[in-house]
This record gives sequence, C-alpha cells and structure tokens, in this order.
Amino acid sequence: MPLSNAIRNEKDPEILVSLLEHCGHEIDRLNKRINEIEKANLKEQLNLDDKLCALNKQKFGKSSEKLENEEVIDRLRSDDVKTVHCESLAPAPKTEEIKKLKEITVETKLTKEELQDIAVEYGYPKESEWEELNGFYDESDFVDIKVESYVRKKVKRFKYRLKASKGSESEVIVTAPTALKIMPGSKYGIDFSVDVAVKKHLYHLPLERIKAIMKSGGLTIATNTLYSLTAFVSFYLESVAVRIKEEILTNGLCLHLDETPWPINNSKQDDGYMWVMSNAGGSFYQFEPTRSGKVAKEFLGSDYEGPILTDGYSGYKSQFKKSKSVKLCYCWAHVRRKFTDIQKNYPKETLQVLKLIKKLFKVEHKANNFEELKALRLKESAPIVEEIKTWLLKNKVKVRGESGLEKAINYAMNHWGGLTVFLKDERVPLTNNEAERSIRQSVMGRKNFYGSRSINGADVTTIFYTIVESCKKVELDPKHYILMAVKEKIKDKNKVVLTPLEYATKLRQNSVKTA
Repeated sequence: MPLSNAIRNEKDPEILVSLLEHCGHEIDRLNKRINEIEKANLKEQLNLDDKLCALNKQKFGKSSEKLENEEVIDRLRSDDVKTVHCESLAPAPKTEEIKKLKEITVETKLTKEELQDIAVEYGYPKESEWEELNGFYDESDFVDIKVESYVRKKVKRFKYRLKASKGSESEVIVTAPTALKIMPGSKYGIDFSVDVAVKKHLYHLPLERIKAIMKSGGLTIATNTLYSLTAFVSFYLESVAVRIKEEILTNGLCLHLDETPWPINNSKQDDGYMWVMSNAGGSFYQFEPTRSGKVAKEFLGSDYEGPILTDGYSGYKSQFKKSKSVKLCYCWAHVRRKFTDIQKNYPKETLQVLKLIKKLFKVEHKANNFEELKALRLKESAPIVEEIKTWLLKNKVKVRGESGLEKAINYAMNHWGGLTVFLKDERVPLTNNEAERSIRQSVMGRKNFYGSRSINGADVTTIFYTIVESCKKVELDPKHYILMAVKEKIKDKNKVVLTPLEYATKLRQNSVKTA
C-alpha cells in the first residue's frame, strides 16, 4: 500500500508521529543529496568553463597574452622582452659585417635585328644605322635566384720531381695534396656534407625532402647516405658541444632548463626526451630516455653552484628544493599564463593581477646592467611583489571551490619561494623563456621529421642543435661556423676548435683592431 494511503487510513497517533518523523528524515536526506549533486554539477561546470576558456585562448586567442578590457596597453610578450639578461656575451657585430646579398651586374643590349625592327616602327628604312650612346643607360635593381645544382669534381693531383735528385737512388717525387673530404675515401665533399646537416638541423628539412630537392637538381642519393654524412660531420663537432656545456655551466649566469618529448622511430627502442640547458653562453642539448628529475641533476653535475630557472615540473622540485648549492627559481611567465588562459571567465579579477605582473616586467626594461637591475628590483620590484602577494591571499578566500581562478592562485602561491628569488639575485630573469626559445628547435624538428630513427640519431641531433643555437646567440652564421670547425678538425684532429662564443669574440675583437 502506498505510504500516502497508509497515512490517510491510519488512526493511531503514535504511528502517525513515527511516520511523520520518517518523512522528515527522508526529506532532509533528499535535500542533502540534492545539494551534493548541485555542488558537483557546479564544480564540473566551472571546470568545463575554465577548460573551454583556456582551450579557446590556446587555439584562437592571440599569442601576445595582452590584457583584455584595458583601453591602452603596451605589448607584454615576454619572449620579445629585451633586458640585460638577453645581452650576448660576445661583442655585437658591426653593421657592415652582416651578410649581404652578392651583387652582380648584367648588361642588356639590343641585337641588330631588334634595332632594324624598331627603325621600321618609327617610319625609317630597315637598314638605317644606329649608334650606341656611350655612358648613357638606364639602371634597375631586383632580387633573383640562382638555382641549386650539383657537380662531380674530378681532382687531378699533379706530381713534381726535384731536378737535383734526378737519376739518384733516392729520387724525390711529390704529389699535390688531395681535396679535403668528410672522411677518407668518401665520395662527398665537406661543403656538400655540411650543407645536408644544416638543411636538416637549422631549417628542419627531413632527409626525404632533402633527397627530393637533390633529385630535382640532378643528384640521386639514398637517405641512409645523407644520414651517414650528417653523422660524419657531427663526429668533428662533438668536442665543441662538450666545451659549450662547460661554458654555460661556468659563466656565472642563471641556468635555464627545459625538456620536450622526442620520438624514436623503431620498435626496439623507446621514445625519450630532449633536454636543454641554456643561458647567454649557449644552448646544450641532450637526449635521455626518461623525464625523471634525476636527469636534470646529472645534467648539472656535482660541482655546479648557482640559480636554475625552470617551469613548475615536479621533477625539478624533487631534486633541487632542498639543495644548498642550487637555487631553484620559477618562471613568472607561467604564472601570468595561468591567469591569461581564464581571463575571459574572470575578467575583473584577472585584470587586477595581470596589471601588477605587467608592472613587474616593466621594471626589468629600465636596467642597463646588473648593478642597476639589483637596485631597481629592491626599490621598485619588491613593493610590486608584495602587492601581488596581498592580492593572492585576499582573493584566495573569495574564489569558488576548485575554479580555474583558484587553481591559478594556488599555482602562484605554491611556487612563491622560487618566484621571489630574483629579488635577491640579479642574475635570475623573470621568465624561463630563454629555455623555451631554445626548446623550439627540438619542437620544430619533432614536428617536421618526427624525431629520430634511433638513439644514436638522437645523439647526433643534439650535437647539431647545440652548435646551431649557440651560434644564433652570438649572431654567427651556423653554416659558416660548422664549415670552419669541421675543416680545422680534418686538417688537425688534435686541434681545439674555438666555440661559437670564442670564435665570435675573436672575430669582432680583430675587426676592432683593424678598424
């Protein structure tokens, strides 16, 4: 019998009271359950809204991370920020040293037949005489392309006999030296081999695409051969890469660390990660099969003392948080990104904190050297940091449970110690964009040629990435430098080749002396 009918037919007061109490408990239970469901739905909706906001920002938003709802604003892209931390350790190249296009002069003249036709057009006899106006001409300028082509060089090595030794038992005959090759007995020259390596590791062209380009230029070559040539080139550069790492670790600047996945395209070996260590001294890459924070510790070695700047990856925390020799610092660009990703859902709240972070970045532009930066941070940056801290604590108690805004606030508060190291150490930049710029080299390679076919191939790639990115930091042409380094090592295998930083410094010091 339904409960409602039982209540209507029941006459006993005690039973009715008991039934009413039961109904009351049931109503309380249902109300409680409704509240739980509504709270869960709200939480889920908040998460969905914040995730949707972040995805829309990522896919369709502008990369400038500019503040919305602000009428006048300066650009705030931290990877465009030029501060004292971005200055090269090598002297800047002179304007006239910057590579320019080779200029050639082409003379165009009219043929006898063309001049005869023109005479007829003007009503004169076809046989009319023409004379060239010496010293008079029109001049124009334009850029054209010289199509890439390949040649087979036949080297004739001439022989010479010392006349004085002619007829003697020890007759002296010498032969001119052979042309330099990438390896003894190789069919390919140094310039050709370096060009292949540069096309892949500077311009991110897959070997299959390089092969197709060469075929259109008249050369048929296997991709395995192309890979072997890049491996030969890397052999001469390996010692330079090791010395670049030493320069980065010992130049006294803050170290930047980052890592990104790197595929290994064979069934017998696992994928891994491309790690990068970077600062103004250069960029050093290393392939490892794991993302464990222990790699970062091994990366630095046991002798390193100083600051390192990273993202919020927990692997770094586990290795360096309690270290006495290494100062673990965090990136303000990552903090800002947490708020810009949800800016549309929380326009009023995020605008407040993003304005404060913007002020923090502006201080960095005012310094011309580390001494000025230290004073500016103490005078201007420290009060701004306190304002940000006050804002975080104040809004922490206001936000709804587990919203995107709360997560952004928690991220900043959980990393606060590492975010404020820069106030006491002028070597520490505000962002880890130095490493993120360097890691783009790996990201582009992964996107264009999908990683490496083997771990050995990944190791070869790390050597080229190290050389190429370190050349960029001192405004050297990577191809020119690699050619120089390889040729010097082939001529003398024991020679210590200058690193890009050393080479650029020497070049520009010499240019100053001869000026």
